[in-house]
Amino acid sequence: MKKQNIFIDFDGTICFDFFWRGVPDSLRQKFESFLFRDNGNVVEDWMRGNLTSEQVCHFISENRGLVHDEILKIFVNDCKTMTVKPEILMAIDRCRKNNNVFLITDNMDSFTRFTEPGLKLKQHFDKIYNSADYGKLKDDAAEESLFTKALSDSNSDIKKSVLLDNSKKNCEIFKKLGGSSFCVENADHVLTLLKMLE
Repeated sequence: MKKQNIFIDFDGTICFDFFWRGVPDSLRQKFESFLFRDNGNVVEDWMRGNLTSEQVCHFISENRGLVHDEILKIFVNDCKTMTVKPEILMAIDRCRKNNNVFLITDNMDSFTRFTEPGLKLKQHFDKIYNSADYGKLKDDAAEESLFTKALSDSNSDIKKSVLLDNSKKNCEIFKKLGGSSFCVENADHVLTLLKMLE
């Protein structure tokens, strides 16, 4: 029997790349704050799977006078080429020998369509839970949250479950559900925690 269930976040926990990093800074400044700061409702709909990446790029192009196909092409390529350090993936593989290991992320359709296949992440996790695939976020009300969905779906005992996440809020939510959590600081911290959880 596996010792425990380890849930690992993606962005800011095991991957530190960002969307549209292939766009020149001067161009990115024209839409980044517009999307992520001024239109948080659009971003949330995107993370819940209510909008596609194409629709979001269309929204940006319409409101910022940018070429839709250009920003979409760069976006897709940047999603496909995000990186996770090989030593982190190897540490995850070692953890899987004695534990169930799941990736759990508040993310967009782009993660399932481009990032996961590009990085071949299914090879390293027992299952992947992406908010856009389930219409639920980690910080939704407890009975509706992505955490609750993942725990139920994977038949994981919360008392034997651990979360690694760079969000203090998400770590607190997981603790309130009855699990243990570690708020991740950087890649080295992740490696230390994974070694401890082996």
